[in-house]
Amino acid sequence: VLPIYFFTAEETTDRNMLQAYSYGLIYGIILALVVYNFMLYIGLRSGPYFFYSLYLLLFLLLNAAYTGHGYQWLWPASPHWQQWSNPVLIVACTLSGCAFALNFLDIRTVSPRIYQSVVACCLGFSVLTLIAILAGEFIAALFISLFFILYFYILAVMLGIISLRAQNRFAQYFLLASIFAICGGIITANAVLGFIPFNWLTYRATEIGMVADAILLALALAERFNINQSEKLAAEKRADIDLLTNLNNRRAFYKFVQPMWAISLRSKSHTSVIILD
Repeated sequence: VLPIYFFTAEETTDRNMLQAYSYGLIYGIILALVVYNFMLYIGLRSGPYFFYSLYLLLFLLLNAAYTGHGYQWLWPASPHWQQWSNPVLIVACTLSGCAFALNFLDIRTVSPRIYQSVVACCLGFSVLTLIAILAGEFIAALFISLFFILYFYILAVMLGIISLRAQNRFAQYFLLASIFAICGGIITANAVLGFIPFNWLTYRATEIGMVADAILLALALAERFNINQSEKLAAEKRADIDLLTNLNNRRAFYKFVQPMWAISLRSKSHTSVIILD
């Protein structure tokens, strides 16, 4: 589809302004989530936060390449890269999405066989794309990358269902987020192919679905962080308590006495201990 519009100068200005603000909003939301999750990764060293921030960053670059913003702002002197950026970034974004899904849903523990098969498929798609690029076959590389992202959409739903059946409380977020992303992609594809009316809403349904996907997964990761912190505090508290008497144990004794002992040494004061059996 090559949409052609006839506008007055005022209508053109309004349309350009709407596009600028809408893209600014989408890019701003995704960039904020990239920075937020990467900072969490630095603090926690937890794989899902790293792969999620990488996935969002690569999607942002892919979208910029697809819309032309990348060629306009990031690589204006590289028309050759602009041509190849779409299949390369599709594969890179999909690889990071698969890595995030496998880590976030803990598929290696839930089903090691499925984990190995997904890793093998990702490696296969990557090798095929690399061969097509080295051979200079742009159309072949593009079709391979599109099949790869289609495979990822189907895989995401399947992995979400498997993890949900394994009682993973975060799988419902992942499954719902994947459905939003898939629906957005289907709407945009059908609009470009001419099966449904082409307008700014249907054309940009992929971006809208991806923003919904990003927000839902960010909520899931935030809840996971809160639960991990609560479990950590509860575990630390249990480690200081004798389960039989519900009193502080030897570990807690050392923890509480050490600062008192340090203050006593600094102030050169006397310290007494009373032991009751």
